[in-house]
Amino acid sequence: IEGVIFLLTGLQARVVAETLEFGQWQTLAFAATAVVIAIILVRFVWVYLATWLPRLLWPPLRRRDPAPNWRYIFVVAFTGIRGVVSLAAALSIPLMAGDAPFPERGLLLLVTFAVIVATLVGQGLTLPWVIQALDIEGDGRREADTAKKREITARLASIDAALATARADAEALN
Repeated sequence: IEGVIFLLTGLQARVVAETLEFGQWQTLAFAATAVVIAIILVRFVWVYLATWLPRLLWPPLRRRDPAPNWRYIFVVAFTGIRGVVSLAAALSIPLMAGDAPFPERGLLLLVTFAVIVATLVGQGLTLPWVIQALDIEGDGRREADTAKKREITARLASIDAALATARADAEALN
């Protein structure tokens, strides 16, 4: 379904783009840039507030579930890409408003398409760089190493316990 929606939008965006004049392209560039910046900023504000505010307001939550490192929150906020829902909303705008065409429908469709491209392609392609810059991958390796050490310690403890039980049983039989 997503592929079909992207295909329909791409086809419609091309038709709408062909009808724009030079001045409208400037308006489109400004509007798309402003909306992309606003959406990304709102996503960051929302994710950080949704993570930290409940922990500030409810101490029991803070004790039970402390806030994660700011770098992990940053990655969650950074990966907030827009897709099918934005397209569906843009495509649901009617062609006509009464007897006249819906005002700026084409501009809204193209801005939505630009937001999707900027967040999917722009943020998607830069995500590996962000993860590397924040050393998230190193954290993952350290966490895996710690988990492996704990597993080995637990296995050794269970082997020691089994050997102690076997020795005690052997002594009891003698």
